[in-house]
Amino acid sequence: MPGSPSANGVAVDTPAHDVGFDVARHGEARVRGALNALAARAVGHNDEPNKAFGQIYLDLSQAHLNKADFAPFRKILRDCIVDIWPVAAGEDVLGFIQKERQLHSLSTAARQTGIGADLLEQFLVHAGAIAPDDNRPASRKTFDAEANAELIADIPTLVGPREMQRQIGATRRQFASLVENNILKPRIDISTIKFPWRVSDGSALVAELQGMAK
Repeated sequence: MPGSPSANGVAVDTPAHDVGFDVARHGEARVRGALNALAARAVGHNDEPNKAFGQIYLDLSQAHLNKADFAPFRKILRDCIVDIWPVAAGEDVLGFIQKERQLHSLSTAARQTGIGADLLEQFLVHAGAIAPDDNRPASRKTFDAEANAELIADIPTLVGPREMQRQIGATRRQFASLVENNILKPRIDISTIKFPWRVSDGSALVAELQGMAK
């Protein structure tokens, strides 16, 4: 649909312009609600903010990036983005540097931990970070990064039963006894996870036993 000329001679899509003005005049909450609605429609694997918000994102990230008058709108859109997409610490979002990661996606966490997304998902479902029936694509399957930071940090350090036995100096039978009596517990108790043990748990147990023996 052809637009009407604006005061500066640039064509404007009048219906879209009117809708945008009607939303903006009701304040920040209404603007954020409209942005959330646009974001909710972008559920594909590659649906990044530029695709979700289209021309709005393009204008605020380029033409109006350094204009003070548009700073409040950039801040609203930026807040919307970091609340929905897995933005990394240090990343520039519309001129605002993200201080810390708020969300991880299954994809970003898999890259950080160095394990496959399918395997990682078992950890996250077990921890309650994501729902077992969450059918979003891995890049959009997000969870609270801070609340699950310890788990994400632990995963690359987990070891299998043989390595755990070696670390604590136990025989296979001794190790089995510790496990059966819940004296030594895996970080995650799922049969499909072949490396469920946290070495620090074994070290703590050995230190406790040594302390009792004195």
